[in-house]
Amino acid sequence: MKQTVLLTGFRPFLTQTVNPSQIIVEKLAADSPSSLAALVLPVEFGRASELLAAHLQKNSEIKHVVMLGQAGGRRSACLEKVALNWQETDFPDEGGVRPPTGPLLQSAPTAYVNSQVDLGLVKVLQKNGPVELSFSAGTFVCNDLYFRTWHQFGQRLNLLFIHLPFLPEQTSAAGPNLSLERGLAIVTHYLHLSQTGEK
Repeated sequence: MKQTVLLTGFRPFLTQTVNPSQIIVEKLAADSPSSLAALVLPVEFGRASELLAAHLQKNSEIKHVVMLGQAGGRRSACLEKVALNWQETDFPDEGGVRPPTGPLLQSAPTAYVNSQVDLGLVKVLQKNGPVELSFSAGTFVCNDLYFRTWHQFGQRLNLLFIHLPFLPEQTSAAGPNLSLERGLAIVTHYLHLSQTGEK
């Protein structure tokens, strides 16, 4: 069976030793049918999108790309509606790069808006756990990946970025988190929808 769906995640970064996006990508890749391809990316400006673009160029049968990332402090899985042409950070990425504040691409639009992400989709996925519609993917590497991928491939691919909260073991007992089981259920349900067209 051709791999028509690509699921991406990120390696751990900053002080974290795990990243829920990586764990979910690797688990689903191991358990899923052969139609799902998986890719774990470095938390590096530009480099992550370059690796993803290279994979997509070599695998033209892929039609859907679901990008996962970690967002500490959030209480729900967040479907990102907007990819913003902006970078701004107080700390460097995992490659030691702290890019200057400003647009990611000078000749590109201010933002790309994902018309496929709406409250209807949110309500469907809420059957599996807490899910919200988000209008900010941040200004770090997650947004960098989302925007650059949209700019290059948005015309021909179905794209979505989902931010996942910390796992329980990544935060204090009172800190916002999402269990691995719920995160898996939410992502698995969305992958099913992306392949079947159901809603």
